[in-house]
Amino acid sequence: MEIYFKITLNAETQDEPQIIEGGEMFGEVVPYCTKWPEQYRQEAEAISQILGDKLVAIHHIGSTSVPGLAAKPIIDIMPVVHQI
Repeated sequence: MEIYFKITLNAETQDEPQIIEGGEMFGEVVPYCTKWPEQYRQEAEAISQILGDKLVAIHHIGSTSVPGLAAKPIIDIMPVVHQI
């Protein structure tokens, strides 16, 4: 069985990542930032190190994953894992 969960990273403040269980997050939409892909890669690497061989895949999802698209400055990451 695979488990899906969503971790957000505020790309502007570099706050600690948060696991989001649902609900709405409100924030300002800002112009696309070319740093978002690299911020995702850095966090994906850290998550990969933590989860190790339990990690099946990891995806940059949400509006910050679309080049050129204005978005809320929240990096959405979806790790896919084997049962933890």
